[in-house]
Amino acid sequence: MPLVLRGPAQIGSWSPSRLPAPGTDLLDRLEALYRDDALLGRSFGVAREAQKMMDGHDPGGLGSRTTPVVELAKAAGEVLARPDGPRVATIDFVGWDTHISQQGEYSQLTRNLRLLDSAVAMLKTTLGPAWQHTAFLVVTEFGRAVAPNGSGGTDHGTGGVAFIVGGAVRGGRVISD
Repeated sequence: MPLVLRGPAQIGSWSPSRLPAPGTDLLDRLEALYRDDALLGRSFGVAREAQKMMDGHDPGGLGSRTTPVVELAKAAGEVLARPDGPRVATIDFVGWDTHISQQGEYSQLTRNLRLLDSAVAMLKTTLGPAWQHTAFLVVTEFGRAVAPNGSGGTDHGTGGVAFIVGGAVRGGRVISD
């Protein structure tokens, strides 16, 4: 679980599946089987609640050209926009550890920055009017070296950046050290 979500409040996680949904009968039987198990009973119950919250979300609704991070941004926007929905969500977006060839039209870094842009745009669109009350943080788990290495990438280091965007953010500034 991401550090930002750890604490006394009950939390759950959800990820879209391309597999057919299991039937209600199977889920009811599994729930009965796991009910008295201290670990599986609670976990199964949390998973079912998360899935109920996402009912109606069509993982294929964005078309075959969508990417997981954009799909997750759409799903997050759908549930966060609900008056009775969660107030906090995280989206894990991996693939930023680029030690080689960061520059260029088709580099992994360029591709990821474009995907991040698409994900934030999707979140804004899906949140609709709720965007005005939203702060969206983009953070990394570790820093990068400031200078490129011999392979045209950057190694782990102390340089980093975080972005705060959203309708609730009075932006237009760069704060740096």
